[in-house]
Amino acid sequence: MRISRAVYAVLADLTAVRASGADPTPARFVSLAAEPRTLTLDVHVAGKRIEPPTGFEQSVPGTMVMFTLLVLFTSGAVTLTIERHLGILRRLASSPMSRGAVVLGKWGARMAVGTIQIAFACSPAACSST
Repeated sequence: MRISRAVYAVLADLTAVRASGADPTPARFVSLAAEPRTLTLDVHVAGKRIEPPTGFEQSVPGTMVMFTLLVLFTSGAVTLTIERHLGILRRLASSPMSRGAVVLGKWGARMAVGTIQIAFACSPAACSST
């Protein structure tokens, strides 16, 4: 790593010397090192470090999201498969409703189920031990 950084530093200095039109001599490299840098780096503290959640604080939200998505995707896929098999989707496509309204209705139903599931999972009764 140090060798590659050194090679890149020498290559950058050589490029800067050649761009100025001077010959690459040791004296020119010394004078290049003495010149002020045109690009500087301002470093300061970004703030207090935030500790990531662990244990109960991490596992409960993660499990809730996983099971909510699992139920929504599974029930949504099963419902679409059954509706396609029974021809309900074909009837919906021939109805006067727009495709957007059909998709919005199916999305709204899934969101309602997900909202109820999350509300139950976040309720104090679900967390109490019996």
